[in-house]
Amino acid sequence: MKRLKDWRHRLHTAIEERRRQPFDFASGVDCALMAADCVLAMTGEDLAEPFRGRYSTEVGAMRVIRNEGFADLADLVAARLDEIDPVRACVGDVAFIPDDSCFGGALGIVIGEQVAVLHIDGIGVVDRTQMSKAFRVP
Repeated sequence: MKRLKDWRHRLHTAIEERRRQPFDFASGVDCALMAADCVLAMTGEDLAEPFRGRYSTEVGAMRVIRNEGFADLADLVAARLDEIDPVRACVGDVAFIPDDSCFGGALGIVIGEQVAVLHIDGIGVVDRTQMSKAFRVP
């Protein structure tokens, strides 16, 4: 996997296309697929292809993650991308923001001093200091 020459433009476009899409498992709009869509835009490789269309609820999503042998979202991402120290995360890398959900946290994309994340009503941002893990997108 390697970032395409125009990856910054592709990343910006991917985020903007999702800016007003509300979080909805049934429609395939969740944090994991948002992060995977950004990676797809930057690299041309779909890390979420094996998972797309396999769930439509929170319980279903967690069941797929567990049935694939992963404890949580961070564990799943670590199987596909190299984990790095969050302070070394660069624009376009995947961030893991811990929370009290069954997934252990949410995924986002580093966009500088902030992380783009999917909120209930679309893309929002959180400070990058909130990420506990980061994963390099080569």
